[in-house]
Amino acid sequence: MKVIHWLQIICWPLICFFCSPQVGSGQVLPGQTDQLSDSSCQLDMVPSDELRLDSQVAWKIVSANRVLASGKSGLKQKVPRLENDRVSIQFEFRTPQVNPGIVLKAEMVFQVGDEKKESVHSIRIRSGDPFAAIQKTLQQSGIALIDPSQETAEALDALQFPSDRLPSLRSVSGQSIVLLGENTQWNEGQWKEMELLASDGKWVIVLRPHEDSVSVWTNTGHDRSKLAFGHWSESEWFPKGLDSHYWELDHETSPGLEVSFRSKEILLSANKGPQVWQFAMYQSKSGAGGCLIVGVPVVSCWNASPVPRELLAHILTRCIENRSKTIPSR
Repeated sequence: MKVIHWLQIICWPLICFFCSPQVGSGQVLPGQTDQLSDSSCQLDMVPSDELRLDSQVAWKIVSANRVLASGKSGLKQKVPRLENDRVSIQFEFRTPQVNPGIVLKAEMVFQVGDEKKESVHSIRIRSGDPFAAIQKTLQQSGIALIDPSQETAEALDALQFPSDRLPSLRSVSGQSIVLLGENTQWNEGQWKEMELLASDGKWVIVLRPHEDSVSVWTNTGHDRSKLAFGHWSESEWFPKGLDSHYWELDHETSPGLEVSFRSKEILLSANKGPQVWQFAMYQSKSGAGGCLIVGVPVVSCWNASPVPRELLAHILTRCIENRSKTIPSR
């Protein structure tokens, strides 16, 4: 797995919008390849100069020469993203239903206003329940969910996600994986508690914390190499075949973890900008347990794309695999 340790200093390249496919109506923004099945979805673009914002969009979803869905939508203007103050626009479309575990490759073919030429954007349609295939594995492993805001619990309950609700990290006992819910307020003793759980062979998955909270990790001696930072596009923690640019629609406001230093301490906080990290990872000496802090929003994007759901399912699977490789079967 390729990650960057905290002692390394790199300049993460800014996202170039113009590496996305150019269509006649404008520039399709990156990170929109994967779409939820049986859902109302949006396609965001930077419009061409000639495009009228009161135009109608005729669209159709085509796979293997079959039209799976079609319709007409109006254009909606969004907040300006680029330096030249050009606006971005979007139109809505409805995806067909696919069964869990199926990835349907298709083409979004659309025509804006009076344009004679059709524009094409490749998409992949995915089920909204990536946990169905690993339900039994999750039950056997035991998942502890600590979620003061209840936002994560509500999202997972809708998918019948198996978990034990606990009030704090100190309450964890027989579970092998601990999930700390999104938008949780970090506290000063959290790292110590997570390190103890990791040393006991457990994996702690920390979803994006509350933006007003800061986590302090004390850095001493040989422990300095334990905490590492990375981006999904270069990490084994991210599923292969999934669009890793989903959170990078705008490099100036891309979410992640901001890292700062104070003496022998590393300060982590949720922030936005071109120099944030998408995740941080700590692994115990034995390798059986560890902690993965997810810097990008997952639950708050739950119904906008299949990417956050697929990411969490993949992280859980990898945690279970890591434990099975390092802990002898009994």
